[in-house]
Amino acid sequence: MAEVVKDWEAFEILALPLAGAEPVRGLGRGRPVSAGELLARSPDPARGDLRAPAAGFLEAVRAEEIIIRGDEAAVGEPPRPAELEGLGPADLGRALKELGLDLADPLPGEPLVISALDPEPGLCFARPLLAEHRETLAAGLATLRRLHPGLRLVWAGLSPGEAPPGGRRLPSTAD
Repeated sequence: MAEVVKDWEAFEILALPLAGAEPVRGLGRGRPVSAGELLARSPDPARGDLRAPAAGFLEAVRAEEIIIRGDEAAVGEPPRPAELEGLGPADLGRALKELGLDLADPLPGEPLVISALDPEPGLCFARPLLAEHRETLAAGLATLRRLHPGLRLVWAGLSPGEAPPGGRRLPSTAD
């Protein structure tokens, strides 16, 4: 399993797959881009738009990918802060898609199970994620509740107290 990238600036070259997204106008070789800058819009309502993960200069814009040569000194079009507070479900969904989030709709009437269990022995990322990013997980659950007000969220984990606020723990055989 691939490691989660936290330090995009450590990479010299970033190859970003377009996956059907359409590059925005004005992108061309040598153009500077800022971290977070919009690079391509996805026509698929379930796929988020593509944003630059780090600052740099465009190396290439191809039909299948955008290549960025990392450079912290590059200054492109700075992203504007997202205003999500007070948005209803439809506007919130649109804003999250513009930020790059993939938004597949949950199945009607089915619970959304969020697993905090590691997928295999030896792959240990759930515990550190819960320990280091609990506030972010809670904010994500709160956003899911705003996006899908009637959605039943179920948290699958090892211990009763590990679910962040907003998640209902899945009963276990130990209960």
